[in-house]
Amino acid sequence: MAKSAAASSFIMQGQSNKNEWVERQKSVRNEVTQLQNSGIDKITSDPATYQTYLDMQGRNLHISAGNIAAAIQQRPDCTVIATAAKWAKQGRTLNNGEKDNGIKALVPQPKNPQYFQVGEMYDISQTNGKEYAPNIVLKDGTLEMEKALTALSRFSPVDIEPCEMQGALYDPNDKKIFFSEEMKHGETFAALATEIGFAKTHIAVGDNYDRATYAIDGQSIGYVVSKHFGVEAQAPDTSDVAKVYKGMDTELRRDVLNFINGTSKQMSKTIENEINPPQPQRQQNRGAAGRTGNSRKNR
Repeated sequence: MAKSAAASSFIMQGQSNKNEWVERQKSVRNEVTQLQNSGIDKITSDPATYQTYLDMQGRNLHISAGNIAAAIQQRPDCTVIATAAKWAKQGRTLNNGEKDNGIKALVPQPKNPQYFQVGEMYDISQTNGKEYAPNIVLKDGTLEMEKALTALSRFSPVDIEPCEMQGALYDPNDKKIFFSEEMKHGETFAALATEIGFAKTHIAVGDNYDRATYAIDGQSIGYVVSKHFGVEAQAPDTSDVAKVYKGMDTELRRDVLNFINGTSKQMSKTIENEINPPQPQRQQNRGAAGRTGNSRKNR
């Protein structure tokens, strides 16, 4: 009986420790969620913070709007953020003393991506090592820019036609985008990305669409995509952001920011795949097998 009691006490202690860990995780998760919510409310009510959000989202397009909002709350001067593991893949390590100063975020669980857990990210200023550079920077007169423009036309939900006008414009009646052929490629890219943003917004809101009402959404999408690829673009007019989001609760505000992020991400992914087409899985496996075989032979 004594041995059974001792075993039972160990089991109960283990269960108690597990429960305490679960409760701590819930507490930290709630803390991060609150940081996200307060960040979203500030982004959608303050013009300067909204612009900061757009710049951050453009540089960190793979990160959710909620985590960007939480990052701005915790470290207002952050620019490019990633987990320590992702920084390591880019040849950068954390500075001494920074491990415990991470930016708390909600990240997918490795084995259950549909569930989120608390993780930490770090700003580039907290790291050192190999010089950081975005994967793709689009410039006029390059093959990459030409492919990017081709990708935009493919991604657009409406036809794109040249015409005698300045800039570009989405016409909700004809459901077409018209653009001037007199623009440089970079100008064309930024203009089309923005007008595609308006077209996507029209599809999302349906008959409620009005360009003036949804101006900040379409302009934000074009700006974020351009920022992601290093293309100069005019920043949206954020002066009325508080008026635009007035009356919306935090979750609805989050939904709008997620729409901007999601549309920008899809557009950018289409462009990236056009420039660097993904290899078929079979070819990737064959390449990996070949490298494994060679390494064995070398050994």
